[in-house]
Amino acid sequence: MNLQKVVAEWDDALSLEIRELKKQGGRGLPLMEGECIESSSDKAIYHFKSLLDMRLPEGVPVRIETANEQMKGTVIACYGKEITIELQTFLTDNIEEAELFSEPWELLQKLSDRLQEASETAKGVSRMKQLIHPSMPDQHPKEKVKNSVHEAALRAQYNPVTYIWGPPGTGKTFTLARIAARHYVNKKKVLIVSHSNAAVDVVLIELMHFLKSRDKWHAGDIIRYSHTSASQATELNEMLPDKLVEERHPTLYGQYVQQKMSNRMHHNETGERDQKQAIKEWQEKREQTIERASVIGVTLSKAAIDPFIYENDFDLVIIDEASMAFTPQLAFAATLGQHTVVCGDFKQLPPIAVSPHPLVRKWLRHDIFYHSGIEKSSASSQGHPHLFMLNVQRRMHPDISAFTNKEFYNGKVKDAPSLEIERQSIVLKAPFPGEAIAFVDTSRSWPTALKEEYSTSKYNLTSLFIALQLFAEAKASGIQTIGFISPYRIQTQLMNACLAELFSEEWANQSFTAATVHKFQGSEREMIIFDAVDAPPQLISGGLLRGEESERLMNVAMTRAKGKFILLANQSFFQKTMAPHEKLRKLIHYLEATKQPYQPEQLFNKRDAANTVVTQALNSEDILWLTDMMKAKRSIVIGLPPKSKPDKRFWSVIKKQQSKCSIKIVCKLKKVPFSNVELVAEAVPFPFIIIDSNIFWLGAPLRKEHTPNVRLQCRSFIQHFLKIFSTKNNRLELKNLFRSTKERSFTLAKEQSLNEYSDLYTRCPICSSKWTLRTTKKKYIRIECSHCEHGEFLSKQMLQDYLSKVDAKCKTCQSSLHAEWTGEKIAAVCSGCDQVILPFQFLE
Repeated sequence: MNLQKVVAEWDDALSLEIRELKKQGGRGLPLMEGECIESSSDKAIYHFKSLLDMRLPEGVPVRIETANEQMKGTVIACYGKEITIELQTFLTDNIEEAELFSEPWELLQKLSDRLQEASETAKGVSRMKQLIHPSMPDQHPKEKVKNSVHEAALRAQYNPVTYIWGPPGTGKTFTLARIAARHYVNKKKVLIVSHSNAAVDVVLIELMHFLKSRDKWHAGDIIRYSHTSASQATELNEMLPDKLVEERHPTLYGQYVQQKMSNRMHHNETGERDQKQAIKEWQEKREQTIERASVIGVTLSKAAIDPFIYENDFDLVIIDEASMAFTPQLAFAATLGQHTVVCGDFKQLPPIAVSPHPLVRKWLRHDIFYHSGIEKSSASSQGHPHLFMLNVQRRMHPDISAFTNKEFYNGKVKDAPSLEIERQSIVLKAPFPGEAIAFVDTSRSWPTALKEEYSTSKYNLTSLFIALQLFAEAKASGIQTIGFISPYRIQTQLMNACLAELFSEEWANQSFTAATVHKFQGSEREMIIFDAVDAPPQLISGGLLRGEESERLMNVAMTRAKGKFILLANQSFFQKTMAPHEKLRKLIHYLEATKQPYQPEQLFNKRDAANTVVTQALNSEDILWLTDMMKAKRSIVIGLPPKSKPDKRFWSVIKKQQSKCSIKIVCKLKKVPFSNVELVAEAVPFPFIIIDSNIFWLGAPLRKEHTPNVRLQCRSFIQHFLKIFSTKNNRLELKNLFRSTKERSFTLAKEQSLNEYSDLYTRCPICSSKWTLRTTKKKYIRIECSHCEHGEFLSKQMLQDYLSKVDAKCKTCQSSLHAEWTGEKIAAVCSGCDQVILPFQFLE
C-alpha cells in the first residue's frame, strides 16, 4: 500500500472536516445555570446547561465569557444541552449566564500535524502500515495458550498489532485490564487511550482492582493523565498526579495553595514571585510523578496535543472503543507504541463527522475495522490471523441475546452457562414479571408523534407516558437501574424533564437515565426501554431507524439490558412504512411471533396508586379530568382535533370556570359560545387538557376505543411540552391525517380493507407465508414477506381481484371501480366518471 497517498488523503479529509466545523462554528453558545462542582488551587470544574444542543468532543479547548470575565478551559464531557468544562481558575460558585466559544478544529489540526510528523519517520510509517494493512504472519506461541484472556495477552505481547472484537457484555474491559497488567508486571510501559474520558477511566479502574487483588498495586505506577469523567473521579484519586503529589509533599502543597489564595487577594509583585516559585516546584514534582509512571491513561485528543505523550514511546498502546474513533486518530496512536491492541465492536456505533464530502465519508465515518479488512475477514470461515474475538457474553438474559446474536453477530456469540439463573432476579420483577423481553404495541393510540418546530426530531406522548408507567412499576418492584433510549433527542429531553421531577433521587445519581443511544454505548442497565417514537400522523419512518446505521443503533440499544428489554412501537405504522429486512421490523416480527404484544390499556388500568405515575379515568360515572378541571385555579388549555364531540359535561365545566381562570381552546372551531374563552384556530391531531400548568390529560375530553385517557402531574414536562408543541412543522402530515378522516370517495359492498383481503387470500409465492402491505414514500403499495424478505409492488391483477371481491363503487356516480395503469401508477378508476382512487386509500 502507498502510505504517503493514504496520509495525504487523511490530511485532506481532516482539512475538509475542519472547514465544515469552522463554517458551523465561530458563534458563541449561550450557557446558563453554571455550577462549580469541584475546585482546587489551580482549576475549577463547572457544569452548565444550554437551550441549544451541543456536540463538542472531549478535550476541545474553549473560552467562557461572562459579563465581567473571560477564562480558557477544556471540555470534559458534553451531551445534548449539558456540558462540563474545566476552567483554569475558580470564578464563583454559580454562574447565572455565560457564552461558550469553541474551536474543535484545533484538535483535528494537531492530529494532522502528528500524522505528518509520523509519516516522515521509518518507525512511524512501519507502525501505521501494520495497523492499516495487518498482513504479517501472527507470531504468538499458540501451544502456550491457557484460556481466552491468556491468548489475548500473548497476541499483544508477540504481534505488532492485535485486533480484539468484543461484542457487548463479552468482557472487553476485563480483558484489556489483564493485558495491561501482564505488561506492567513485566516492567513494560503501557499507554491506554480511547476517544472518551469515561472509557479510559473504566479500564484504569478495572486494572487497579485487579492489581490490588493480586497484591501488585503500587501507588504512582499507574497514572490518569489530564481530565477524568465526573462519575469516576473518587475511585481515580489514587491515579491522579495532583493527588499523589499532594499526598507525598503535603508541605509543598500547603505553600502552593496558600500562595495561590494570597495572590488572588493581594495582587503584588512579591506575591506573584512567591506564587511562581510555588507553582514551579509543584509542576516539577507533578512532572516527575508522571514520568515515573509505567501505565498512563489519556484520551486520543489529549495524546495528539500533549508533547509528553506524543514525544514518548511505549511498549504497548491499548486503544479501547476503537470503532467510535477516526481511523487517522488510531493510526497516530499506533505510532506511539511497539505493539498496539485495537479493541472495539464494528457492529456498534461508528465515528461521527459533519462534512458530507466523499473523503470525509471514506476516512472519518468508517472505522478502523473496515479499513484494515478485519470486518470483511470476520465474515469468512478462516477469519483473520490478527483478529481475536471475545465470544462469551455475560450481560444479557438469553431471551434478549437470542435476537441480537442471530441478527447482529451471525450466531458467533454464546451465553455464559449460568447467565439465565443470574438474571432471574431481575426477570421476576415488574413490569411484566417473568419476562426478559416484551413489546408494547401503541397502534390503537391517538396519533401523537410530532416533529418539533425547527428540526426533524420527533416526540410521542403516548409512548412517553407508557415509559413513565414502566419506570414507576420497575422502581416499586426493586429494579435499580433503568435506561430509556430513543432515536430522537427531543423525546429524551421530555423524558429527562419527567425523571428529574418524578424520580429526582434516581435521576440525580444517574440510576434512571434517558438519552439517545450514543450516550449509552459502553454502559449497561438492569432494564432498558427502547422507544421507537415514529407513529401517525408521520408518513414515513425516520432515517435513524432504517439502513446500516439503524442496525448499529438497535444493537447498542438492546445490548445495554441485563435482565429486561422493553420495546415501545406502533406495529401498524412500521408494517406499512418499513421494509421487512430492517432490524426494527424484524424485532417486531420476532416479538409478535414469540409473545403476545401488550396494549397500553393493560398498563394504565392499575388501581394501586403507589405503583403508578400516570392514571386513567376508570369509568364514565367518575370522569377524573372533569374533577381536575373543576379544581383549576389559574389556567386551562385544551386541544381538540377536528370534528371533536366532547361530553356535554365538558362544556358545562367550561361555562362555570371561564370567570375563575383563563381558558384557551386550540381547535378548528370558528367560535365558541363563551365570551371569556380564547380560541386558537389550529388543528391538533390528539386531544389534551392542561390544568394550572401542572396536570396534563392525554385523550381527554374525548373517548377512543381501547385507548385510555391518561393523567400526568408534572410541571417540568408541561413546560417543555408547551415550548416544543407546534403543528407548523407537521402541516403535510396533519393534512394527510385529516384528509383520511373525511368521508371516503368509494363504497364497499363487503367491508374489507386491502390489508384484510391480502391476509385472507394472498400468500408469498416463494415461501407461502403471509404478505404485509406498506405504502412507500411515493404512495406505491409494496407487498413484502417478513419471512423470506421477498417483495414486489401491488399488481393490477391483485387490485382488480380485490375490487371485485368487495364490489367497490364510486360514491359520486355509483359506477364500478376497476384497476388500471394510469401512466404513473396502478389505481382504481371509476368506469362512470373516471375518478382516480389510489390503492393506499383501501389499506384501512
